[in-house]
Amino acid sequence: MQSDSSLDAMAYFEYFFKSTLDKAVHTLEGIIKGIAIDGKINESEIEELNAWCNDYVGIKSRSPFNELIPLIKKAVIAGIFTKAEIADICWSAKNFTTPNLYFDILSADIQRL
Repeated sequence: MQSDSSLDAMAYFEYFFKSTLDKAVHTLEGIIKGIAIDGKINESEIEELNAWCNDYVGIKSRSPFNELIPLIKKAVIAGIFTKAEIADICWSAKNFTTPNLYFDILSADIQRL
């Protein structure tokens, strides 16, 4: 049985899931766009992608993380992002963000950076 504090945390998480999702997707977009410059994944980019996946491992069964994390892991293992993989990840990411509902344009751009 889960403790009361654990249940409270889960209930509270629902209130800030959308802002967490927006921040996660904007950050991922920035990482992916950096990789897209040369299409190759260097060591620091692998670390960033793994860190991004690890940050959201607790919610990896929720959409869009259940779609994005496997795409990212596949590319990391291969050591290269194809144009199709980059397009798939960017398309998936854009479909799950809201038009600046929680962040203004400047905040979203900073998260991507």
